[in-house]
Amino acid sequence: MTEGHSVKLRQLRTDIIDVGLCTRCGTCVGICPAEKLHFTDLLHQCLPEIDETRDCGDCEGTCLAACPGAEVDFAALNQQVMNTLPENMLLGHATSWHVSWAADDAIRAAGASGGSITAMARHLLENNIVQGVACLIDHPDDPLVPRAVIATDWDTLQQSQQSKYSLAPLNTVLREVAAFDGKVALVALPDQVHALRKLEALQHPVMDKIAVILGSYCGAIQHFTAISAFLRKQGLPDLDAVAQVEYRAGAWPGKLRVTMRDGQILELDKFYANYMTLFYSVERSMLCVDLSNELADISFGDAWAPRYEERHEGFSLLAVRTPRGEAIFQECTDAGVIHNEATDLDDALSMHSHGLYNKKYAVWSRMRLRRWMGKPVPDYGYTAPCTPRQQLVGIFLALIFVVGRSRLARAIVQLLPLELTGRAFLFVRKRWRNATRPKRNAQVQHYDVRWK
Repeated sequence: MTEGHSVKLRQLRTDIIDVGLCTRCGTCVGICPAEKLHFTDLLHQCLPEIDETRDCGDCEGTCLAACPGAEVDFAALNQQVMNTLPENMLLGHATSWHVSWAADDAIRAAGASGGSITAMARHLLENNIVQGVACLIDHPDDPLVPRAVIATDWDTLQQSQQSKYSLAPLNTVLREVAAFDGKVALVALPDQVHALRKLEALQHPVMDKIAVILGSYCGAIQHFTAISAFLRKQGLPDLDAVAQVEYRAGAWPGKLRVTMRDGQILELDKFYANYMTLFYSVERSMLCVDLSNELADISFGDAWAPRYEERHEGFSLLAVRTPRGEAIFQECTDAGVIHNEATDLDDALSMHSHGLYNKKYAVWSRMRLRRWMGKPVPDYGYTAPCTPRQQLVGIFLALIFVVGRSRLARAIVQLLPLELTGRAFLFVRKRWRNATRPKRNAQVQHYDVRWK
């Protein structure tokens, strides 16, 4: 291993992994030609580890250069991908907005929010527009953590349906993508897409294999310990007894459902299960400023609007962002695999005002708190000025999450009845949303940033 490569690896460890900036996207593992990086602790911290017995080879430190943990230059990457800066920095650049759902009722029912990603991916695959779909699947032989694969048939692709809320480093699949004979569509979360766009800027050859990036919205990611704690609260601590974990099972909006090997089923309403975010969220995901997957070719999220929610059928809010995204969207629409209703930016902002307040305003207070604690924060190439009130509210929310992730808070919540925990969290969340919704909606219409 050359001295230069050794320095890059030390930087990856000391400047990213050891200081809490690793997003667990899996990119460093997926692109390491010497397979010197790997994951061994997926059920806990899920951090990349360095195999000191292997030589780095000739990779020029791409693992560090592509890492999104410490830096994502949104100005440069928007110019690279969209050829423009976004007119709206809350949701990013988009050429059109739609509310979509799968035409196939079975796909729609099995999806997290309308099944649009699955329907489009299946069409691309079965019509040979791509030869594989890089995604996370629920593998029956290893049901705890979703597995990154390249699906080449419908049977495998079906296993990718629904959102996966636990840590799963998708971009480890880049090693398989590089060796794959054909083009792939890739389904990814924002931090994973950030890394892909950085690889694109580096002209990494793996990006030549990726025909389109389909991106999910993401508010926060949870450690798998959330599921472990859920099982302990039910008196079932044995992870080997788990046959399947589903995060959005059943009719929209779905339930957290854990099926045991003896057939026992444990369920919790999705809105009750949201309490896990407070206690088990990954801190780095709470420092991300990208809710809507701003650098994907097409982005997909839940259509959180009363006119859709009351129907309990599942609808996707869809943002078409790039020319190749537009071509894929039009292909799938013309083929009738998805149905669409046109919408606009204002409607999209209203649907996700709560999440946008958290990811675009409160996030700066979380980063300010980390700096006060002497910890580094990611650099996004811009900042957003906040009013003193916004800063105060943001600090209050940041402290709540700090306390929530403490051992004491987790121990206390483990003693409370599960139904009571869920109901209490839902009550507080509803009161907060109702009390702040008018102000939030007004705030998220006007978001000015300062580019560095």
